[in-house]
Amino acid sequence: LGDVSNYPLVTGETTLVVVKISKNAGSGITYRLFVNPTVGQAEPGGPAAVLSVNAVQTLPTTLSIDNGTGFTTDEIRVGTTWSSVLPAEPVCVGDLNNSGSVDGADVSTLLGAWGLPAGDLNGDGTTDPADLGILLGAWGACP
Repeated sequence: LGDVSNYPLVTGETTLVVVKISKNAGSGITYRLFVNPTVGQAEPGGPAAVLSVNAVQTLPTTLSIDNGTGFTTDEIRVGTTWSSVLPAEPVCVGDLNNSGSVDGADVSTLLGAWGLPAGDLNGDGTTDPADLGILLGAWGACP
């Protein structure tokens, strides 16, 4: 049906798999498979595999994953850009503006995001007192 990747998946080994789905000009969609791309970097020049389907008019609206035997999925991210799925890692925890230190500007950013996900440092989906504690505990220059 399409291209085949020669990248082996190994049971017990973590592999980052990214599938980019694009609507083609006119009709059809193309699936591009990337294996272990570098998080925080631009989209690689060439995918590991490509599959184009011409008889499809719209992008898919559902996702189905078949892990087969011995494989698990631990995270799924959906985004509209490469960087929204594989963003650059922060310089250090609490450095919300990537200035190289955790300081008053980061407190201001965190307070501005209070109750929202934007300043979430502990991964619970909202900016709250726990995140303020993490930020204050990381105060100073980043390592």
